[in-house]
Amino acid sequence: MSTDALRALEQRTDLADRAAIEALLRRFYGRVLVDHVLAEPFQEIRAKGLESHLPVMCDFWETVLFGAKLYPRRLHRARDRTASVLTSHPS
Repeated sequence: MSTDALRALEQRTDLADRAAIEALLRRFYGRVLVDHVLAEPFQEIRAKGLESHLPVMCDFWETVLFGAKLYPRRLHRARDRTASVLTSHPS
C-alpha cells in the first residue's frame, strides 16, 4: 500500500452529520468525474452539474445512515440502479 493510501486511512473519520457526508461526496465526485474509466457512468451528473445532484445524494445518504427520511424515493430502486451501472462496466 502506498504512503498516500496509508496516510488517507489514518485520517479517516466516521461520518457524523450531513456536512461530513457532503465533504465525502465532493471528494468522491471530484475524483470520479475526471477519471477516464470511471467518469462514463456519471456523464449525466457532469451534464446537469454536481451542484444540482449533490443535495439529492446528501439526502439519500443522510436517510440511509441516520434515518433522516429526507430521500423521497424508494431506497431499493436507487440501490438496484446503482448495482446495474456498476455491473455493466466490462472488467
